[in-house]
Amino acid sequence: MQNTPASSPESTMLIPARIVRAELGGISDMTLWRWLRRPDLEFPQPVVIARRRYWRRTDLEDWKRRLDTG
Repeated sequence: MQNTPASSPESTMLIPARIVRAELGGISDMTLWRWLRRPDLEFPQPVVIARRRYWRRTDLEDWKRRLDTG
C-alpha cells in the first residue's frame, strides 16, 4: 500500500503556537491573534486541545506556499 500525503505522519503533525510563531519569524502572540482574525490573510485556524492551539503542518505549509505564489 502506498503512503499518500493525506495519510503521512507529516500531514497530521500538530505544531504548537510557540513553534508556529518562531517559524514565522519570531512573531508575537498578539500578531498571531491578529492574523487569525484577518479574513484577507486566510491564515489557517488552529486545532484547540485542552485550551492550547495547534496547527496542522500541512495547513501552514499550504498557507506559506500561497503567499509565495500570490
